[in-house]
Amino acid sequence: MNHARLPRQRRGAFVGFCSRHTCSRSRQLGLPNDCCPDATPCRLAPNASHHILFVHVEKTGGSSVECAARDWAQAGYWTSMGHVGTDGRGDAALRACRRRCEDAGVPTAVVISVRDPYSYWQSVHRFAWRAAGTRLSATYNALTSEFRASTRVSRREPGILATLPSLLGWVEATPSAVSCSSNFSRCLSLSGRIKRACGGTLSGCAADFVLHTETLERDWSSLVARYGLPATPLPHVVPGSGYSKNRSCHCALDRPRRCDPFWGRRGGGSFSCSDAPVLAATQHTAATRAIIDRVEGEVFNGFGYAHSR
Repeated sequence: MNHARLPRQRRGAFVGFCSRHTCSRSRQLGLPNDCCPDATPCRLAPNASHHILFVHVEKTGGSSVECAARDWAQAGYWTSMGHVGTDGRGDAALRACRRRCEDAGVPTAVVISVRDPYSYWQSVHRFAWRAAGTRLSATYNALTSEFRASTRVSRREPGILATLPSLLGWVEATPSAVSCSSNFSRCLSLSGRIKRACGGTLSGCAADFVLHTETLERDWSSLVARYGLPATPLPHVVPGSGYSKNRSCHCALDRPRRCDPFWGRRGGGSFSCSDAPVLAATQHTAATRAIIDRVEGEVFNGFGYAHSR
């Protein structure tokens, strides 16, 4: 994907994440989401028809969207809800924020981002190890905490993360990794994360506009035009660039001059970035595609993605 780049003098502001990503626990006025506190204004951008509520579904390009809209968010024209719903109240948070704006006479539009399920799972698998050792990868964090006893994943032993087929085989056999109905913070499936974020079913999400990772730049332009937002480029934001750059395989792979690929071996550790699965280990097989067809059936049906043949 060939994103527009921001001018050189502004790129520094977009090196890291441009918005809080996980905002489910409210600390203001009892609202169910602290990315939409009462103190945040609900405004319309000049000539805009709606205030935008953006729900960031993991691994779907949401970081670039949040960064493109950062100035609008600061001005009150746009609300980035983050990875809403990790406490099980995503739909309540979204309704509360929408209601607060509309009670003030400001119409709202809910925007979400989605992705082809096959590439989504490849991204989940790659990123789990590219960000190993940091708090960036929800998959790695999940597999090294609540699921650790059954998955045997650690920086010393990849376990089920060794290959994409082994990860997906385990996911399908682990209901709480697929569904967000009981383990909201550690759900890994795309369908589960969408439901967690804005409704109990995919149809319950009721998004007014959907951004697709595969056509993100084009969809972004359509979004801006539809709601009368000021024209602005969509920056390319590398996921994971916002945290410790000397303790991440993401860093070691992308910026070798500035990172230490052997940080995990320092001080007696046993993990290095070269231990992460690469190439063939991240590729789909007939079995992985069949698993995804079953696990993500609602995404294929609800957002028009095609099943593999």
